[in-house]
Parts: sequence; C-alpha cells; structure tokens
Amino acid sequence: MGVFIDEKSNPIAGLSKTPTILVETGFITNKDEEIYLNSENGQEQVADNVFSAIKRYKTAIEGNNGNTSQYNQ
Repeated sequence: MGVFIDEKSNPIAGLSKTPTILVETGFITNKDEEIYLNSENGQEQVADNVFSAIKRYKTAIEGNNGNTSQYNQ
C-alpha cells in the first residue's frame, strides 16, 4: 500500500515536524508528462489520487490500531 521512508533515507522528510509525504508524479523532462502535469485535468487527477491514497493509508492505520510496522520496508 505504501512505503514508510524515514528522515535518514530522505532528508526532506526530516525538515518538518508534521507528517510529510513526497510524491513523484512524473518527469517534466518528458514532454508528454510535462504537458499532462501542467494541464488542469492532469493536476486534478494527481490531486485526487494523492488524496485517495492518504485516505486509504489513514483507514488502514486506524484499522490496524496505529501499527505502522507493515509500512517500514
């Protein structure tokens, strides 16, 4: 479902005191992806998918009594 990345393996995650996610949506060096990511439709789809993923993660954690060990890979 997801991968937990700690601040040691990703320094960006260590810069914030609040929960942080890092989302790679594509590569702007790829012309097709750049066009998609800059389009209203592309941004809407990315935002919807990120939101849905966060909701699924939250539901899984709450249903697992807050145990995140399954995400520490």
